[in-house]
Formats: sequence, structure tokens, C-alpha cells
Amino acid sequence: MKKIIGILVTIALSVSVYGQGVDYACFYKDLPFEMPVLKKPAFKDIRINIADCGGVGDGVTLNTSAFEKAM
Repeated sequence: MKKIIGILVTIALSVSVYGQGVDYACFYKDLPFEMPVLKKPAFKDIRINIADCGGVGDGVTLNTSAFEKAM
């Protein structure tokens, strides 16, 4: 029971910390060189169905070429 409570507390703390923004400004202070502030990359929300690229979901077929086409 103690183990389950410990796991739940760990998950709750992880979620609460993850939700807060991290201030990375501290990493740029007192550097011995000039470094531009990096921005978080933005990626398009593109969803591809592997079956549309020839993939088979039978658990036996090797779908390497379907993954290559999807990428």
C-alpha cells in the first residue's frame, strides 16, 4: 500500500511541476561568450495513418517500407 501511495504522490508531483513553465534565463547568465536565446521549435500537427501508406496491422507483416513512405 505504501508503494502505491508513493507512486501516486510521485505522479501528482510530476504533473504539477510539468504544468509550470520553466524559466531558462538562468542558463544564459554569466556565460563567457555571446549566445542567442533559443526559441522552442514549432512543428505542424500532421497525422498520417500507416495503413494509407501500405502498412498492415496484422502483427506479422514487416511494415518498414510503409513507415519510410509515411516519413
